[in-house]
Amino acid sequence: MPKKISKLNVLALVYALIPLTAFASNQKGVETIKDTFNQIRSEKYLFDVHGNACPAVQDLMIARFDATTAIEEEIEKSIDGTNKEYVGALFAVLGFTKDPASIAWLEKVWKRPSYQNGLKSWLNGWDISGFYGASEEQRQWLIGEREWRAFFAERFESEKDSKVRFEILRTLTGWFGDTEMDRLAEKINENPSSGSKERLLSSLYLYERMGPYDKKALRAAIGSLGSSEQGLLAKVAYQFHDEAFIPILLDFVREPGKAIPSSALVLRDLIPDPELILEGITFELDIHGYQQWKTWFDRHGGEGKTTWRTRAETAFLETAKKNIAVARKLLKNAVYRWRDPCFYDFFDGLARHKEFANEVIGWINLSYHPSRREKWQRLAKKVIDYGYPLDEWATNLLIHNLHFLPGYNKSWMTFVRQSNMRF
Repeated sequence: MPKKISKLNVLALVYALIPLTAFASNQKGVETIKDTFNQIRSEKYLFDVHGNACPAVQDLMIARFDATTAIEEEIEKSIDGTNKEYVGALFAVLGFTKDPASIAWLEKVWKRPSYQNGLKSWLNGWDISGFYGASEEQRQWLIGEREWRAFFAERFESEKDSKVRFEILRTLTGWFGDTEMDRLAEKINENPSSGSKERLLSSLYLYERMGPYDKKALRAAIGSLGSSEQGLLAKVAYQFHDEAFIPILLDFVREPGKAIPSSALVLRDLIPDPELILEGITFELDIHGYQQWKTWFDRHGGEGKTTWRTRAETAFLETAKKNIAVARKLLKNAVYRWRDPCFYDFFDGLARHKEFANEVIGWINLSYHPSRREKWQRLAKKVIDYGYPLDEWATNLLIHNLHFLPGYNKSWMTFVRQSNMRF
C-alpha cells in the first residue's frame, strides 16, 4: 500500500496519453482490422513472458466488439495453417473482449478438433490469474453476464476432458456468482464422483460466498491431490484460509521447491510463499522456518481458527492500549495476513479510530469478494462518514479497485493498455 505514485501508475498514465493509430475511435472499418491482422502476423513475439500482448494485438482488443466478426472469419481461414501462435492470439482477443455475440460461433466450433488449442487461448483470455477471481474493474466491462454464465455451465456439464472441465469451472467460479452458480457449486461439492480438483474449486467458491462447504470433501480432495498438484494446492490455499491445508503447507516449508512446478515460468503461475499462506490461515506473524511451524502446530493445531483469531485480536488490542504507533505498524503488516473475512467484526471495531482508518480500507480491499460487496461497502462507508483523512492510496482503492466512491472514468482503451502492463 504505497504512499507515492507507483511506477506502474506513471506508465499507465503515459499509455493513456499516447494517441493510437489503429483504432482511436473504435469505429474503423474492416480494412483497418485486416491491416492489423497483417501487422500481428509480422510480429516476432505476440505475448511477453508476463502474458502482455504486443501493441498490435492490443489494438485488436481496443476494437472490441467491432472486430468480433472479422476475427471469427480470420480464425476460420487460418485454423489449418502453420501459424498457431497467430491463431491463438486471435482466440485470446475474443476471450479478452467477451462479446456475447460470439457465443453462437463458439458453440459451433467448440468440439472441432482443430480448434482445441485455440479455445485454450480463448479461456486464458478471460484472465483469471491464480484463483483471485475477476476484479470489479474487469466485471464492469462484462456484457451479457447471464448468457455467458449459461454458456460456461453448459460447456462444463457436457465436457468429458477433466483438464478442460477444470479450466471452465475456474472461469465460472472466478467470474460468476448467483443462485444458479451456487447450485452448481453445491452439486459438485456434494457429489463423491466429482473430480478432486472440481471439489476443491467448488469448496473455494462456496467459502468465498460465505456459505457452507463439505469440509470432509475438502480434506479428501487435498489428500488426493497432495502428491501431484502441490502448486495448485498452494495457490488455492492462499485464497482459501482453511485449516485442512496446514499439513501440506508444512511439507512445502520443509521442502521449499516442492510446490513450484518446473512449468511455472510466467508471472501468473508463480506460487505464493508457503509461510505467507500459513500466516493467512493461522494469523501468526512471527513464526519462521519449518521447525518453528511444526512446534506451533503440534501445540495449537487442534484449537481451530476461532481461537487463533481471538488470540491475534487480543494481542493486537493489548498492544494498541500501550502504544498506538507500534500497533499501527503491526497492523500495516497484519492486514496482508489477516485477509480472512472472519476478521470483519474486528476491523469494523477499528473503523472508529482515525489512527487505523487507512489500514481498515486496505483490509477491505485485500479481503474483498463480489459476494460480500454490500457488507464490505457498509464498512467502507463507515470509515468515510467518520471523515478521517485518508492517504492517497486508500482513496484510490475506494475509487478504482472497489468502486465504492465515484470517480472511476477509465476508458476501454486505457483498460486494455493497463491490463497488458503486468510486471
